[in-house]
Amino acid sequence: SGEGKPRIGDDEPRVGPGDCVALPTDEDCAHQLSNDGDNPLRYPCLSTMEEPDVLRHPDSEKVGVFAGAASGGDSNERTYNGCHRIEDAVGY
Repeated sequence: SGEGKPRIGDDEPRVGPGDCVALPTDEDCAHQLSNDGDNPLRYPCLSTMEEPDVLRHPDSEKVGVFAGAASGGDSNERTYNGCHRIEDAVGY
């Protein structure tokens, strides 16, 4: 229910009840979903929930890492969870 605007790379189509959006996993195609309507935006979200999960946040130039359990999985099973600035990378 509700209406929103997904950002998929440079595209920002409108979505509403009954719409289906598939989000690519390519790091060059960042995605997010924003509620720009007057009502709550509710939607089901499906994921492979595979770990380790490594994701790049291009707007903030950060990398997120989840190991032991995927980002939406049981945090008690997670052996590592962190978000790091890309510019802070160090050599091995």
